[in-house]
Amino acid sequence: MITVQDESSSFLPTRSSLLFRLKEWNNSASWDEFFQTYNKSIHKIATGRGLTRIEADEVVQETMVAVARQMPEFSYDRAIGSFKSWLFTITRRSIGKHLKKR
Repeated sequence: MITVQDESSSFLPTRSSLLFRLKEWNNSASWDEFFQTYNKSIHKIATGRGLTRIEADEVVQETMVAVARQMPEFSYDRAIGSFKSWLFTITRRSIGKHLKKR
């Protein structure tokens, strides 16, 4: 079983400047950087939980859409928790939905 600590420990902290730039939906360079940074990790978590490659691809897409929808109002405070913990919580919820569909 992969824990939140295991999922996020292999990454450097997410740069606050990137998170700020993601508030602008049309900032394609920042969204591409975000996708390139996290898509493989999200996919790995999903397949590690027993999803197929195609289901894991869907989890990546659903997670990215959920983040994009929430970024305009997102307020980052490291004292409350890490961005990656929040991101992987969204990922786990998407994985749960896929497992429930089965």
